[in-house]
Amino acid sequence: MTTTPDSDASATSPRRSTLRRLSLTQRFLAVSVIVIAAAMALLGAGVSYYVRNSIAEGIAGTAAASIDSLVTSSLNGVFAGETLTEADRNRLDRLFEIGSEAETTRLIQIRLFGLNDQLIYQSSDAIVDEPTASQLARARAGTVTSEIVDLPLDPNGPFGVHTISLLRLYTPLHRPSNGEVFAVAGLYYSAKSLLEIQERAQIAVWSVVLIAGVFVVAALYAFVASANRTIVRQAR
Repeated sequence: MTTTPDSDASATSPRRSTLRRLSLTQRFLAVSVIVIAAAMALLGAGVSYYVRNSIAEGIAGTAAASIDSLVTSSLNGVFAGETLTEADRNRLDRLFEIGSEAETTRLIQIRLFGLNDQLIYQSSDAIVDEPTASQLARARAGTVTSEIVDLPLDPNGPFGVHTISLLRLYTPLHRPSNGEVFAVAGLYYSAKSLLEIQERAQIAVWSVVLIAGVFVVAALYAFVASANRTIVRQAR
């Protein structure tokens, strides 16, 4: 069925009459609420995204620096990036046990890769994940990469396959003597505490944005209402 101009006009006429019945102040309030709500939504999303990434990058940077220092000190610079002795493996196992007992950011798994991208050491095979060539290449170049991911666990035991939220990062390991990169560490931390921190930060950001938006709308409404009363009084 086709619509005629008369039907279109009859459909839009109630809307126009409704708008005409609104006062200038009410129309301004409706428009300002829509505009400011859209602006505040964009602002809140941008700030929330920045805060969330900053928290993850800050925690990842701290964890990477700690592991870099602990691993290089534990190996005493004898690791040439190709093989590990039994004593080196034992020291790394003890290092992993210390990290896995942390109350806040628990270390779930650690892997060491040589400069030829070959896996040299891993604390366990519980995490099902393989690094990409670009991740290892960036770590060899001295860049720490991090992201929050949901990875499957090894389906051993009665629980079957399920995923876990992890902070995955690849960081270079430097020799204390000259700062040379001699290996790459792949670290998998529990992201539970990190996600809780991000959630609290997002709630705080959106609360501030909401309060600011209400304050701006209220201030503009008070100003326009006052101006409208002055105009009406002068007209009378």
